[in-house]
Amino acid sequence: MEENIIIIGAFVVAAIVSWFLVPRILFIAFQKKLFDVPDSRKIHTGIVPRLGGVTFFPVFVLVFMMTFAFMSSFCDSVKTLINNDVVAECSLLICGMTIIFLVGIGDDLVGVSSNKKFMAQILAAMFIPLSGFWINNWYGLFGVYELPVWIGMPFTVFVTVLITNAINLIDGLDGLASGLCMIALLSIGGVFFMDGVWIYALIAAIMLGEVLPFFMYNVFGSTLRRTKIFMGDTGSLMLGYVISFILIRYVFCEHGITAGHEGRFMIALSLIFVPIFDVLRVMTVRVRKGVSPFLPDQNHIHHKFLAVRFSKAQTLCSILFIDVLHIAVTVLLLEIDIDVNIVFVANLLLWFTFNVILSRVRASRKAENKQREVFIR
Repeated sequence: MEENIIIIGAFVVAAIVSWFLVPRILFIAFQKKLFDVPDSRKIHTGIVPRLGGVTFFPVFVLVFMMTFAFMSSFCDSVKTLINNDVVAECSLLICGMTIIFLVGIGDDLVGVSSNKKFMAQILAAMFIPLSGFWINNWYGLFGVYELPVWIGMPFTVFVTVLITNAINLIDGLDGLASGLCMIALLSIGGVFFMDGVWIYALIAAIMLGEVLPFFMYNVFGSTLRRTKIFMGDTGSLMLGYVISFILIRYVFCEHGITAGHEGRFMIALSLIFVPIFDVLRVMTVRVRKGVSPFLPDQNHIHHKFLAVRFSKAQTLCSILFIDVLHIAVTVLLLEIDIDVNIVFVANLLLWFTFNVILSRVRASRKAENKQREVFIR
């Protein structure tokens, strides 16, 4: 009971501190002219500060360390849960977050080359397997169960970098990246909460608490009143990294035990299905066109919704609904003991269906516009 109250308290404290800091970040950004300037590829208008994610790291460290110290000192029921493994995992998480924070804020302020960012992400990702857990089991997905260390650890680094960049690249619409991350944090935090694994529930709760105020300013803020802010690379990379850490810890198979946990890998995948498969689809399309997979374009799922004349609010709600639908379908199918491979195929079909419909409607809109232009001429 003590742990539950403290976790909820940490969420509230993180939200209050973030709500206090965001207006201060806005003030500093306008004073120093640290804006995200609109261009032909971006969908926003007006000058908007891009330093919202600057608050994520310091608020997390402040609230987490205070809560951790309080629980280890005064909560007898928690003292027995704290061991060297937990301390090592949390310490290395903060080390990785520090690297991500420094690279992100450097990119937001002065710009950092993609190669340097990529190398920094790999370095930070290496802290996860070094902390003692990695993706060592696929729980039957594609017929794969236990992974040897020499495959599991490099694969964990790859997945961490993939998730981190997926969150970063889908951050192209107000509230989208933060909304998807809040759904993932709430879901996985709730799982850990119900399982009584308090430390990871605490991490998710603190991140959720500090993202919520940003989401409100990002979605409901006004450029005219100078209350709108973007998270920038600092925030999106940080969110992607922390979510990677939590999800990988969730799928880590301890002592070779898989009974009762067959759906873990698929559940974790469903929480980040939209950003992961959106990035994979976009990069595949770019390669097929003969261009670099890292070249920016307007082919992400939110661009498709906007192209078929959805408003920004409708686009945001639609994509968040799709995300929740993926999670719901996964959980429901697993609850009735459907094989994980069938669950994966069901998610792929769902994703493929949405994208095909959007692509066809967008193509139809383009054809109508061309006909209209010809008629006007």
